[in-house]
Amino acid sequence: MDCELEVTVKLLLKKAGDSNSFIRQDADKALDSMVQHCTPSRCLHTSLSSLHLGSLVRRIVSGAKDITDHLIPAIGKLAQDASPEARYVKEKTFSFIYFFITTPLIDSQTQSVADKNHYIEQLSGLMGSKDFKDRIQGINQIVADSQNDPNVFDAISARLTESNSKVNLHTLMVLPEIICALEENMAQVVNTLVPAIVDSHLNSKNKPIYCAISFSTIDNTHLLQLFCNKAMFLNGKAKADLIDKVAAIVTNIGNRKPQMVKQRALPLLWHLLGISTHSSSTHNLCNALYNEMGSELAECAMSQPLNIRQTLNKILSSLP
Repeated sequence: MDCELEVTVKLLLKKAGDSNSFIRQDADKALDSMVQHCTPSRCLHTSLSSLHLGSLVRRIVSGAKDITDHLIPAIGKLAQDASPEARYVKEKTFSFIYFFITTPLIDSQTQSVADKNHYIEQLSGLMGSKDFKDRIQGINQIVADSQNDPNVFDAISARLTESNSKVNLHTLMVLPEIICALEENMAQVVNTLVPAIVDSHLNSKNKPIYCAISFSTIDNTHLLQLFCNKAMFLNGKAKADLIDKVAAIVTNIGNRKPQMVKQRALPLLWHLLGISTHSSSTHNLCNALYNEMGSELAECAMSQPLNIRQTLNKILSSLP
């Protein structure tokens, strides 16, 4: 199957995200079988989920020395590849190598690689169980373990996007505790966790899930760029929520980070002023930016098309 991996994995990954749980589970088994039996070097060049990548690295680090000797140089070549897929594989592989070889497991300095393998297999079994109660148990395990090892956090993002609302809600409720434990790994949280929450739940009609969403434990400077980018492309309540959150962040950090505010929030404002409808959230963002920038806001708009300048002036003239 080595020569067919690239095409096969793309199809399997699509099926791994299918709404039918039985199809997802079968696709997951096929991917796991692939990393157990196909050539590791071929598997490295495919986009695998973190748990499958963990299985692959376990096989490599516990296998023949010549395979391991070729692993790091291969990842080094991936580092020169600018594609997102190559970067993802490189980062995840290094993360799992670090976890399996150098990271102590649960307050122990003497755990062997075999013990860590067993631990990951147990966690993978919980997170992949058909019973949602087992998946919740796996989430609780991650909460406990994140105090000692942030790498286990990779497994939790999938619980935010699965179809079971009980698992979604439980994950959202324990996230603040996990995030506090990952304070030094905030980039991982923002780039993986926040998009999963925004895309899957900010438009949710499930009130308990919507109310459980909180970004209060994350520094606003980490959130500003992501919220601005997402607000440009989302629709409905989620779009308005994000615009209001950006306005609040502008007010919160404007005095400390004026350049950051201009670089990241102004493109969002120009985008919003350029579309045909303007919500109260757009007015809120205008107000927040004007309070921080004053007349400089209109000066920055001089480089924008006439319709954007006219709309800005109209909104500013209506502000208190």
